[in-house]
Amino acid sequence: MLLLAAAVSLPPATLEPAHPPAAHARRDAEQRLDEEVIVTWRRQGFKADVVQVGMFRNRSVLDTPATVNVVTRALMDAQGVQGLEGALRNTPGITQQTTSPFNTNTFVARGLSVSASANYRLNGGLPIINYAPMPVENKQRVELLKGVSAIYYGFATPSGVLNLVTKRAGAEAVTQVYANADSEGGYGAGFDIGRGYANDTFGARINGYAAHTEAAARDVSGHREMLTGAFDWTPSDRLSVRTDLEYYNRTGEEQGGITLPTAANGKITLPAIPTAETRFSPEGAPFTTWGLNAVARVDYRLSNAWSVRVEGGRAEAHRDRMIATLGSVN
Repeated sequence: MLLLAAAVSLPPATLEPAHPPAAHARRDAEQRLDEEVIVTWRRQGFKADVVQVGMFRNRSVLDTPATVNVVTRALMDAQGVQGLEGALRNTPGITQQTTSPFNTNTFVARGLSVSASANYRLNGGLPIINYAPMPVENKQRVELLKGVSAIYYGFATPSGVLNLVTKRAGAEAVTQVYANADSEGGYGAGFDIGRGYANDTFGARINGYAAHTEAAARDVSGHREMLTGAFDWTPSDRLSVRTDLEYYNRTGEEQGGITLPTAANGKITLPAIPTAETRFSPEGAPFTTWGLNAVARVDYRLSNAWSVRVEGGRAEAHRDRMIATLGSVN
């Protein structure tokens, strides 16, 4: 109260501002202009910053001296991709030929065949076999290294190498249950669970999926299942251990095909194009296949510039099929 009384009892002259109002306005404007303004911006897109294929693991896309197309998980989710053929629609220069994509994939990159037994990799290392169509529900990205595959992977056709990178446990827990369906009558459901334990020293990512499949052709259907696990152990900042296990199978029937007639005088007369619903295979034509991949990798950092990696695994694929190909059809 004494301070308040003292303040009120001051002479009027002392209550007047030391500077005129114009000076105050100029000083306030200068202070506002001198304040630090931080502007942040984040682009929500589908591009990838690094690659995981060949000798370029963890290298920036801009620093990679090769043509690498990366299809990210965000893009696959946005498009509802359920197979490799759906993911690779986003990459130029690659098409699917010769066989029906309902049961198996036969890709051609820049006019050259992508070998099902030599041109596929899991996490950049293990050669895997695409006789059994590989699932993408447990994949974080799909990478296509074009043209220079033989240089980095030895005996492989120079069309390109397809690398599938699996999902892994991260800093945030993941719990996802989903279902999907398509216009042909197929439907499926799956789950995705990721957890880190012991202060993220150990991580696990489990994926499962099951579906009833329907082709555009009449009475061509089947089912497929998948169960995979990715496990990480990081006991120190120098040592890390990664393992991957995946099992998948597909059972159904095989759609047949029609061969083109032989050339006459250098010309081929194309037959009438049948409807997509027409089935060309006999009843009970089987397509049964399953795949099993297992891989383990150990990384040890010797220094900031050097590290050692040891990797090994096993890939199996089994297929039982009967395909009918019709010729001389008018």
